[in-house]
Amino acid sequence: MVVAHAVVAAERGAVVTVLIDEGAGSLLATSEKHRLDRLRAHVPSVGSISLVSTLTVLERAAAGGR
Repeated sequence: MVVAHAVVAAERGAVVTVLIDEGAGSLLATSEKHRLDRLRAHVPSVGSISLVSTLTVLERAAAGGR
């Protein structure tokens, strides 16, 4: 459901970050990210999806980054 909401927002031009740790969800989000990237080549107003995991968030927090 998270990926579906992210895709709808990105198709409307938003830049969306999703946090997913589950494998199948990550694969789906990555697939949709690539689809949106291809679409943006023809429709520049399309936004994007960035995928992060809890580990990425914790590593950045520990390093003092955002």
